[in-house]
Amino acid sequence: MHLSLRTIPAALAALALLGCLSACGGGGSTPPINNNNNGGGNNGGGGGNNGGGLTIPPVESFQDLSPAGDDNTTSWLKDVYHTLPDVTDADGPYQNSSLQAYADSVFAIVNTERAANGKPALARDAHLDNLAQAHARDMALRDYFSHDTEGYGLQYFQRLDAIDPAPYNFMGENIAGNQQTPEAVMNTWMNSAGHRSNILHDDYDYVGIGCYYDAGSGPYNIYWVQVFARFNGDPDAHSWIEP
Repeated sequence: MHLSLRTIPAALAALALLGCLSACGGGGSTPPINNNNNGGGNNGGGGGNNGGGLTIPPVESFQDLSPAGDDNTTSWLKDVYHTLPDVTDADGPYQNSSLQAYADSVFAIVNTERAANGKPALARDAHLDNLAQAHARDMALRDYFSHDTEGYGLQYFQRLDAIDPAPYNFMGENIAGNQQTPEAVMNTWMNSAGHRSNILHDDYDYVGIGCYYDAGSGPYNIYWVQVFARFNGDPDAHSWIEP
């Protein structure tokens, strides 16, 4: 996959080159961007085998709901973000309770790994969950795999900006495809330098988890996303754009 960078400090630019593939799967990582000097990068891939242990959700299809005159951000909000499942129900933005449990497990393993490496725990933020799930679902429904939102011209930090976030200093993203369990995807990420750096990075204090099962005929049957951020204060004190 191609590497895309904006102007960032040299120490951060190097991190964009570190993500690599593991024999058991694939993914992509971005370095943390400093919101006063944004930047990011891509690298990744995918692979794996079908697995079980989930309640398989119904097949979904992408629907283009935005008029031709809408700009990229408005189109993405209408077509991707606002079409998430009802985030106020018991399963949040996830397709069903078993996929919600998968996302919960990824979050738990993240903090287990951080504790093992002497790092403070990350808090989970529902707004970042929604953002991560929107991207996982969009990749699945439109059969692509990238930090950039295909067809909308949005990079990963622009998706966060699109939902009017609380003021933030840093953010980053990990993606992966086709790992069949939370343990498998976390193993893939922790064995890749770029992904591991995001998971253990000191510049984050919140994380959101995306986990989408594609029951259709796409290249991967599970898409995973982690969105990391550091906010200036309590993110829930801010009025975000909601799905």
